[in-house]
Amino acid sequence: MRAFAFALVTKLPMRAGTNAMSAGSFLRSFRGKLSLRKLHSLFTSFVRLYGFLLLFLCAYLYNYIFFASLNFSRRESLATLVFFGDPQMEGSARIARQGLYGWLSLNMNDFYFRHIVDNVLSYIEPTHVVVLGDIFSYQWTDDNEFGRRVTRYNWVFSNLPESTLLINITGNHDVGYAAELTERNTRRFEGTFGPVNTRYHAAGHTLAVVNAMNIDPARDQVLAAETWSHMDSLAQQTREGGEPLILLTHIPLYKEKGVCMDSPVFRHDGAGHVVEQTMLSENATAYILGEIRPRLIFTGHDHYGCITKHNEHTSEFTIRSVMCDFSGYTAALEIFASNGTTGDPYRYRFHATSFILMYAVTATAICACVWVALFALALLTSSGWRWRVAGVCVCVLVGVGAYLLVQMAPPLARK
Repeated sequence: MRAFAFALVTKLPMRAGTNAMSAGSFLRSFRGKLSLRKLHSLFTSFVRLYGFLLLFLCAYLYNYIFFASLNFSRRESLATLVFFGDPQMEGSARIARQGLYGWLSLNMNDFYFRHIVDNVLSYIEPTHVVVLGDIFSYQWTDDNEFGRRVTRYNWVFSNLPESTLLINITGNHDVGYAAELTERNTRRFEGTFGPVNTRYHAAGHTLAVVNAMNIDPARDQVLAAETWSHMDSLAQQTREGGEPLILLTHIPLYKEKGVCMDSPVFRHDGAGHVVEQTMLSENATAYILGEIRPRLIFTGHDHYGCITKHNEHTSEFTIRSVMCDFSGYTAALEIFASNGTTGDPYRYRFHATSFILMYAVTATAICACVWVALFALALLTSSGWRWRVAGVCVCVLVGVGAYLLVQMAPPLARK
């Protein structure tokens, strides 16, 4: 028994020593395998994978409307209308408030808006583009500031083909609410963007543009009379059995609390003129639905948007804002000739899609800069000819991209 215990005790240290020798051999083997060459190979593989993923992301961002427009029927539709809500382009006041950050934000916002517009024009090919009011962010700008914002707005739509009609609706941030709306602001808007009360024709429909700013009690009775005269003529067209109407205006029709994001809010001055409103009054809404009886209504103002069916004849589409804080929303309406089974000569298809938040665009740009830095590091630490050729190609692409960005810079960035 003692002999067995002695043998067991003497064997234990020998096994421990053997294990220690095995661990040392494993570490030496691991260091040999994990050489600098291996580490560099892993690093370059990561850079390639990072680059490919970034490439796919950029391809999607650059052509995102393509994926959203796959179900459009361009050849079958009689007309395609695209809607943008409340861009609210800011100006020099933001630069004065925020300095360089404000200047960069304005340029990024202009790029953002134009990118959305160009995507729409490339893949949807609309017959009409409608901006549903609040084109600018402030109605009391002087003429110089107004002119600068007009220049930037025209740059956003500079690729609009002649065959596509741009319809600009006036909003409270363009001319003011009813209590502050003046003839000067109204005529300035009309001189740049077209009549605030007018009508167009598209695929057998009347596109009725109405200035919602002075439908409810307004200080300037002359301008209010112009709007109501226009609305009466639309009601007369309906009574005479004319073309079906599509109403285009800024302020939504009246709705109870909870139907859309905005609840009913009305503020008046001492004379009863509207100082602020989230929607039209119940009386104005009743007139539109009962007398004008539009088939479809498209409005803005409520930045979150909603769809409301008022009755069996009329549906309202309140379009979410195109601003980057609301993911660059775009909506479209296709008008088709009916197949005759419903008794209605027309049928409609509504589409809506968003882009991404500006924060995601900024994050993508940062990721691209990080990838360029990693690629440069991989290039400097590589001796293979493939990486050197790739480096030359990337340098050329970066140079071309920088040149194109300079050429495409918004008007504000050129000053």
